[in-house]
Amino acid sequence: MSLTSIQQNITGSVLLTPRKRGKTSSQYQPSIPLPSNAEIFKWVLTPEAVASCFIRDVFQMRHHHDKGEDFFWLKRVPCRSVRLLGVVVGLQVLEHRIICTIDDGTSVIDCLHRCAAPPQSPSKKRKISIVQLPKPTAYIGQRIRITGKISQFHETRQIVVDKLERCTSANEQPMHWKHVLSLHKSKYSSSEPFRIPIISSSMPETGPQAPLHSFPSTSTASSPTKSNTSSQQSPRKLRHPSRLRTRDLTAITFRIYVKHYMDNYSSVADARSDDESASYATVTPTKGSHRTTVDNERTPRPSRSIPFDISTPHLPYKIHFDPTSLKLRGFTLSFLRRVPELLEMARKVVRAEAKRRAREGKKKGGEAHKTLESTSLVTYREDQMELSARMKRLWKTTIIQLAREGSIVLWNGPVHPIDSVQRTSTICNPWRERSTSSSFDLTSSTSAIREGVSLFSAAGDHSCSEEEEGVAISDPEPDEESYVSLTPQYFAIEVEKAIKVLWKCAQHTNGTSSIKGPTKQRILSYLRRDGMWEQVGEWNVEEALEVLREEGRAWVNSHGVWDLVL
Repeated sequence: MSLTSIQQNITGSVLLTPRKRGKTSSQYQPSIPLPSNAEIFKWVLTPEAVASCFIRDVFQMRHHHDKGEDFFWLKRVPCRSVRLLGVVVGLQVLEHRIICTIDDGTSVIDCLHRCAAPPQSPSKKRKISIVQLPKPTAYIGQRIRITGKISQFHETRQIVVDKLERCTSANEQPMHWKHVLSLHKSKYSSSEPFRIPIISSSMPETGPQAPLHSFPSTSTASSPTKSNTSSQQSPRKLRHPSRLRTRDLTAITFRIYVKHYMDNYSSVADARSDDESASYATVTPTKGSHRTTVDNERTPRPSRSIPFDISTPHLPYKIHFDPTSLKLRGFTLSFLRRVPELLEMARKVVRAEAKRRAREGKKKGGEAHKTLESTSLVTYREDQMELSARMKRLWKTTIIQLAREGSIVLWNGPVHPIDSVQRTSTICNPWRERSTSSSFDLTSSTSAIREGVSLFSAAGDHSCSEEEEGVAISDPEPDEESYVSLTPQYFAIEVEKAIKVLWKCAQHTNGTSSIKGPTKQRILSYLRRDGMWEQVGEWNVEEALEVLREEGRAWVNSHGVWDLVL
């Protein structure tokens, strides 16, 4: 046997294998059947079938309507719901629906949003009620992203809104254009016949959505269930004030919402300040070098920065949190009273409390019912006259109670300007948007169809004006007190100072005293000597110590004595 014959045998055996594989692989291509119309109709009802397109594409789609199967063909791709992005150019507010007209540069289309009528109580059936139109919060000129079903309306088409989002950046519209154009080239205009894609059970679409709405996570992500860790990673959002039931409109609920607003407003403002200047958030010493460039701050600098001078030696390990870099600001009562959501909620709480008192008075007194017209007229006039006074009383009671609980403390630093309420109300949104499902959360949205978010029906940022209801808000006082929410991150600075002072006292005694070091109870006793911290509780100190421990700024031994990390 020669070498040539061996090579021929080897090459022959090698060439036979790919031929067999090629035949076996090609046998499966023609055997894949095309989906039927019933299968396509079942697929277009899923969230994965939503098609991002232009408004022009909606009018150019071919309509398929046969045997109850209603869907459209976007060239070769079937769809029933689309995702559009455009500018609001028209707005019609009707009794049970709102019609929004949007324009994306290719065409104009009407988007219909149906508003659910509020439930009426049996006691109000005989009273003359004024029709309350839904209050839109998306106005002409704003960019919005709409997801909805295509509907035939006479000789044209419109969109029945399932989900609506307001664009936060002007770059979202050109990004949408670029995405749709790429879909036309790669998917919509393809020459291959349409086949239903296989959807994996792992749902990979929900992964990239988390970073869009969550805050940067720190080392506290794996810590126990504490309020400070949850607020740093992904702050929870309460239900929108306009969606609260009448039985929930109480002074206690209002107090919770005010505290929640102060907590989340500060966190969102801090995140914006970090994005604007990266040097403030990454390394603390860059903050000091930046401040030295301002000449007019050198003289008042010692008097203003006294509360933070004690923590200056700890700059090397203060990387996770620095209150001076986050530009902490206080809240005045005049600022909080002008927040649209809180203003509307205070009005509803006052009216709900008045109705409860009137209902109890009728049950106890047994008075005869008066004429319907005279009763409603007198009640309306009295409510308009006393509404402002009752709302102001509610605000004062809320602030006093929060201060007694230790939830807020007095603040002597810079405050939020009043003129920034309307400007930042659309950015700092600590509420969950209105949706069809009660468990919907904006930070964890996983579906584009089942969860219908509507900015039109939410009594929101600009809808509650003072002139509509006749609520007069007094001008702010020149020396008005300001308050700041006692978050664990902010209170950790004061606890850190207390630990340092207590250790100095323990070192001066040199073993002649029974003081062995700062424990949790000793830190609380030391802080309560100051009138500013006399209302704080043991849980506040415990949460602040947990922040110091997780950030590597303090540690505790087996005897419960805390010490700072050098």
